[in-house]
Amino acid sequence: ILNNGDKFYEGYFKHLSELKFLKYDYIYRTKSLTKEKSLAIDISEFKVYHNLISLFKSYGTVVGFFYRNNFKKELNLIEVYLDNLNIELILKSVQKISEERYFIILVYYKMYLALRFNDSSKNYLEFKNLLTEKDKCFHVNEKRILYNFLETALTVNSEINASGRDYFEIDRLRSEKGILIDSKNNISFNEFTNIVKTASSLKEISFIENFVKTNHIYIPATVREYAVNYSMAYLYNLKKDYDKSIEMINSFLMDNYECKVDLKTLQIRNYFEKSDFVTIGFLIDSFKHYLTS
Repeated sequence: ILNNGDKFYEGYFKHLSELKFLKYDYIYRTKSLTKEKSLAIDISEFKVYHNLISLFKSYGTVVGFFYRNNFKKELNLIEVYLDNLNIELILKSVQKISEERYFIILVYYKMYLALRFNDSSKNYLEFKNLLTEKDKCFHVNEKRILYNFLETALTVNSEINASGRDYFEIDRLRSEKGILIDSKNNISFNEFTNIVKTASSLKEISFIENFVKTNHIYIPATVREYAVNYSMAYLYNLKKDYDKSIEMINSFLMDNYECKVDLKTLQIRNYFEKSDFVTIGFLIDSFKHYLTS
């Protein structure tokens, strides 16, 4: 099954190595078949593939952890280890054996380069372009991980002045490829609303309409209505239906500080467009009280 069209997933090469070893062990013990030299070679190759990919992924996790916690980046053991490998030679050797395996490992290597040498936009763009071209090789869960690494690579890149448009393009890719939904068939409230907010800042009306229509059913039922109301408030504002936007804002009763700040700001914009400056004065006073309470 693993060799017949299955997508790459975490542990894929490890499992292949174990299966090959079981086959080799069976042949050796039963002496029912001629011992196969290729099996022993496969076992070692798959272990190398698995270890390389595990190192690249571990590195991505470390970089993300350092960034989220505002830790100063330092040379770590994974970097030292990989610096002492001739990875380019390894990749050339893999390419002679299998193009598919070569591209799987190359994607992770490009990810590593984008995160390690993050003072160059070239490394980020090479990772992004290769991932979008070759992501069909990967299982959906692995795609989620790789696109999360892509977002991290964008965030930590010092040469790219990342804008909302850059992050939105990653969100659009993840939405189009069906990888926003997690393994439990859910999309979190925060992720859903953040995507809508970013798309709204870029006036991506069609995207928001399709995104909400397609994905709202995957939001946990307890917060689904709030997520939809939040999204529709932005959508109606973009469509210049300010009364409907105000209605959606007033129906948002969830105790979520960040969303309430967003919507109070949007509410002021709605009344500004309606030229209702008296109400704006009351809203600003209420907003000040909310921020200081």
